[in-house]
Amino acid sequence: MMATMMMLQRRAMMAFVRPSRAMAIVASHPGPSNNLQASSVTSEVSHSQVAEIRALAARTGEKFKDEKLLLQALTHRTYDGYAHNGRLSLLGETVLSQSVVEHLYFNFPNLYSTAIKSVRDRFLSADVLGPIGRKLGFQDALLYKHAEEGEAVKAAKPFEHNKRAKYHVDPVPPQKIPASAVAAAFKAFVGALYVDQGALQAKRYVKDFVVHTLENSDLSEFIKLEHPRRVLQRLHAASGREPLAYRVIEESGRATHMPTFLVGVFAGNQKLATGAGYSLQLAKAEAARAALRAHYLEEMAAAPLSFDSDDYMPEDEVSEVNNSSLPEPNTTA
Repeated sequence: MMATMMMLQRRAMMAFVRPSRAMAIVASHPGPSNNLQASSVTSEVSHSQVAEIRALAARTGEKFKDEKLLLQALTHRTYDGYAHNGRLSLLGETVLSQSVVEHLYFNFPNLYSTAIKSVRDRFLSADVLGPIGRKLGFQDALLYKHAEEGEAVKAAKPFEHNKRAKYHVDPVPPQKIPASAVAAAFKAFVGALYVDQGALQAKRYVKDFVVHTLENSDLSEFIKLEHPRRVLQRLHAASGREPLAYRVIEESGRATHMPTFLVGVFAGNQKLATGAGYSLQLAKAEAARAALRAHYLEEMAAAPLSFDSDDYMPEDEVSEVNNSSLPEPNTTA
């Protein structure tokens, strides 16, 4: 009877913390695991926090062999200085960087290196990884202590709405975990996956949650062109195609104070792009800039690398493949 009562109390507590996920957590994890109990950072970890950590792993679809890695990935340096997620975050950032650069390199063969670096830095920043982590619920599972935690609440001040009470204490609003901490936890989660399950699984996770966001983003803002007409002319001359020509497609208000011109840039009869502006020079520059963006962001039909390849082999096994289709080397002098 006592064991039954303890089980009911544990289920009621978990339902109070997160009702929508409590049943799934109880079904898959009837009690705290030995790994989490034995960890060096769990002396102050409550059952509800353990439930949040497991719920996060369930939402992401990842099952860790070593739950100590998962706990460490979700332990911020403010919570415990012994086993925080700093090292795992650095490792995960490396995996993220490689995955993003690989996607850009193989899918956008014309994209220059400076733009690739800008896109990579953007998608590894807290501005991008923070919202992704919040959507997955990293802020609920993260072991984090605010700087003001344990301090007194705000000082009392006159109460304006009730004349009979002279003073009141303002309620302290719940403090939000900063995006930088959520982003660091997301990177550490990737690093923990890398250690626990290998590089391929970690990169698949990055593809599902980061590269997918990258695929649905407008990358044109990362292409900075100070002299678009000059750059376009140089690239076009190297291609050996017909000379460039700028033609006015439409205009309005030429004799007014606010004229508008729509100009197209052509290579022979092929229209490369169009641009609008309040003067012919501005319209031509916008047309050249649009043509360059279309050139740099031209995607391949299919990238040569696949994250979901079932016949993936380590490098030490690649040499054993029989490349019978390759021509034999010419050994005659």
